[in-house]
Amino acid sequence: MNNIFIIGNGFDLSHNFKTRYDQFLFYFLTSCIINKTDDEMLSIKLIKENKAKEFEIFESIEDFLKPENISYAYLSNTHEVELTTDSIVDYSLPIYHINFKSRFLYSIFHQNFVNYNNGLKYNRNWFNLEQSIYNFLEKTSKKTGVNAEQKEHEITMFNSTIRYISKKLTQYLKHESSTRSLKEKHVAAMSEFIKSFKREDSNNIFINYNYTNLIKKYALESGDIIYNIHGSIYDENIIIGYGATDKIYVNLLNSDISGASLYIKNHFYKKKGVYGRIDEKLNDPFRVIILGHSCESTDYTSLYRIFNHKDCIEVVPCYYDENDLDLKIESISRLNPKEDLISLTDDIKIPQHNNC
Repeated sequence: MNNIFIIGNGFDLSHNFKTRYDQFLFYFLTSCIINKTDDEMLSIKLIKENKAKEFEIFESIEDFLKPENISYAYLSNTHEVELTTDSIVDYSLPIYHINFKSRFLYSIFHQNFVNYNNGLKYNRNWFNLEQSIYNFLEKTSKKTGVNAEQKEHEITMFNSTIRYISKKLTQYLKHESSTRSLKEKHVAAMSEFIKSFKREDSNNIFINYNYTNLIKKYALESGDIIYNIHGSIYDENIIIGYGATDKIYVNLLNSDISGASLYIKNHFYKKKGVYGRIDEKLNDPFRVIILGHSCESTDYTSLYRIFNHKDCIEVVPCYYDENDLDLKIESISRLNPKEDLISLTDDIKIPQHNNC
């Protein structure tokens, strides 16, 4: 029986890589403030200095941006924001003015930084970005009171924003991958964990949903195959998008708005022949081992194809805590509710960097 390893972001996180969605956004905003960014998507200006030098009252720019230190004031009827050190009375002056030139970039900033600052839940996972992509596309396609030309203009700007985010994310992940050191004991533990699923007569196919190539460290044996389903930062071809059901995809196509489906994963999968590449790897009985993937709906199309394949014998949801296991079982069951599909044993807890 062959093994299909599904590699998700939790795998990189287990190695102490800072690859969560919120960590990227934090890095992005921090770098924009430090560099006083003024480009095609946003501009940041220091409009009034505080009584100390720019960050003298904080240990770092990261400390400055913590929600307990900062508040965000929205300017009415604009895509503009002012950052204020509101919680520190002696320095309660607006210091940064951010003008978002992209409505989508403005919306994800609002959802993640401002909501958290107001005591709401922070969007930590990539699923949240991909869900935001779908919500924006659906809302724009159904918008009333605007003509087709205006909708196409919004979609064109949205597509440019996703390309911009892809470029920034590639830069961030390259930096994170090159500066993060691995812990030898953890690498050894992870190697043994992955080897425990392998058999002498099995092929081991690693379908890598991550943009990094960390899994290469563990796929070194003959019969090990890696497929970067969403591209790689090293090839600078990463895919960001929403994994819609066929019905959602067709609805966007039927909206007759040019470019509305470019950042739906179905479009990329057709363009890159992903379905054919997956199918050619599923030609013998196999089991699926989940390593760090949430199995959420944003990768519905590819995961549904794998979990419902006639040769899929079982799915092993490796996990890092009980809550993670519960969520994985729920997500897998949505994709295939077959009662005996999920295989649970006592030794499928993923080794974590801080436990080795």
